[in-house]
Amino acid sequence: MNFFVKLGLFLLAVVMVGFAFGGWLTVGVTMTSSAMLPSIKDGMVVFVNRTSYQVRDLRRGEIVLVRVPGQELQVVRRIVGLPGETIDMQAGHVFINGNKIDEPWLAPLGADEPKLDAPLSDYFSPVVLGEGSYYVLSDFRKAGNDSRTFGPIRKDSILGTAWSIFGRVI
Repeated sequence: MNFFVKLGLFLLAVVMVGFAFGGWLTVGVTMTSSAMLPSIKDGMVVFVNRTSYQVRDLRRGEIVLVRVPGQELQVVRRIVGLPGETIDMQAGHVFINGNKIDEPWLAPLGADEPKLDAPLSDYFSPVVLGEGSYYVLSDFRKAGNDSRTFGPIRKDSILGTAWSIFGRVI
């Protein structure tokens, strides 16, 4: 067997062992909301690595599984603000330390956009993130329980980083 076939089989074995240990290494989470549209649709499965983020720095733009502070709820959201940064939103645009950031994961939904009873605001005042704190947002900014509602999160509230997303579950 060539190197890449062996590597692929090894990685498959690692994932299978991870699932066998009850999600110790990786876990699949089914999206049950429109909060991450258009990146992740309702019913898609997000596979989350529960260990890699513990040995490396988290990056802006990463999709993470988060335990909502003070609740039993777990949500899939995107890291936008990193420790030590000042983050705010004006007219739907995110600013870090006063500079507008590029968010290529955001896309207009048009006619496919879900209708909401109470959309979240496109504005929030500057928030200074302390050491070990992150700001997570939904990709569909009008919806979603994110740091605009529950505030910045601590690293220990992050349960893992997304490594793969699969299509609709039937």
